[in-house]
Amino acid sequence: FHRQKRSSDFTRSVLISLPGLGAKSVEKLYKSFRTFDSIKGAGFEELSKIIGRKRAQLLIDYLSQDQV
Repeated sequence: FHRQKRSSDFTRSVLISLPGLGAKSVEKLYKSFRTFDSIKGAGFEELSKIIGRKRAQLLIDYLSQDQV
């Protein structure tokens, strides 16, 4: 349990540290997708419905360039 919690907090902090994504956007993502892997696997349209087109593009660009 502790490792899962620590890992979850780490991925949240990685997303929050991304310029253009704030705590509220990250919370919306986790409420909709539940896991970081689900967020990584989501398409542009799914992400843009939740956090908007600009932030969705930022997130997709970040995830595609950085092996998180």
